[in-house]
Amino acid sequence: MENKFKNNFISIYGERVWKDFFNTTRQIPGSDVIKLKFYIEKIDRVSNFYKIKNKRFTRFVLITLEKYYGNATIDFSEILKSDSNAYKWEIEHIVSKAKKKDNRLSNLTIISRDLNGLEEYKIAEFSKKRELMKKNKEYYFYLNEIFRNPSENVDEYFESRGQQLKDDFKKVFCDENYTEYLLKILNISDNDVNR
Repeated sequence: MENKFKNNFISIYGERVWKDFFNTTRQIPGSDVIKLKFYIEKIDRVSNFYKIKNKRFTRFVLITLEKYYGNATIDFSEILKSDSNAYKWEIEHIVSKAKKKDNRLSNLTIISRDLNGLEEYKIAEFSKKRELMKKNKEYYFYLNEIFRNPSENVDEYFESRGQQLKDDFKKVFCDENYTEYLLKILNISDNDVNR
């Protein structure tokens, strides 16, 4: 049963996220559920979500949010090239990463390497990124609602977005939603999980 949890986890989040999850929780005896609940508690301990040691967890958070609340049927674990360690879908800043505070969860999303690789997108201000985003499927992601929001006060929106993303993430794993998470995202039933 644990193999089904592991295999489905890897197919959604990728091998590197599994290693981060497993290494973080391997000292915890017992069930997949206990390990997962311990892992998700990091949401309140991390402040720099773009820091190398936190990127795998950030990827877990963003993919979970998109898969649970959005309509994306994309394989976020897809590798860019067979000989590459890079994912086709990357964590990226919404606005410039010039300041440390810009590494908060509120300023991060997942976009394709194709879009992120465009020089025009890389150097663009938020308003230009909004225009460029409209031409891509990422525009319709739950995580990218900020690009569809007509509000001009982006800073204010970021403040509320950060807390909203954390709250939404926690809701996915609350007791009444946990079974839905297993079914909707990992495609396994409660019976397939070691408790």
